[in-house]
Amino acid sequence: MPKSDDEDEATIPYDRGGRCEVAEHRCLTKQAHRRSRQAIFDQIRALRDAGSSIGDIVRETGFGARSIRKWLKFAAPPERRAAAPKPCSPHYFLDYLSSRWKQGRVRGQTLFHEIKIRGYTGSFSHLERLLARWRRIERGETKTSPPAPVQTATPPIVATAVRAINPATGWSIS
Repeated sequence: MPKSDDEDEATIPYDRGGRCEVAEHRCLTKQAHRRSRQAIFDQIRALRDAGSSIGDIVRETGFGARSIRKWLKFAAPPERRAAAPKPCSPHYFLDYLSSRWKQGRVRGQTLFHEIKIRGYTGSFSHLERLLARWRRIERGETKTSPPAPVQTATPPIVATAVRAINPATGWSIS
């Protein structure tokens, strides 16, 4: 896949919490993937506009003929289809949850109990992640500027020797 010049390298700075950095990394990765798909699409279009046959485009890009034919039907690269949410995901109950949220039901325990009755098989913490995002939106917090790191005294990291484990028993070998 050709790498575009304007593509930023996505790096994850390490910190003990790390959640904000991971979310930012995912966002940067998705953006880079979209730019990459756009570059490939533009290359396929340019080759076709230059008069190349589908076979020539296949040899030039390395993609299959069916993919090339499909992409040539579109004016822009097609969006990837997301999998339908399952009952173990709170997104499966998104319509119900959003209507209850608008009615003022914002307690996670209450909403968890209500969707459990309706067939939710996921965990409470999974639901809370969705609700936390909604709470941040209500408070007006944006994802563009991560919160300033809190300076706390961290205990020194002590390196410990790696102990050999007996694979048969699972006990450490002294």
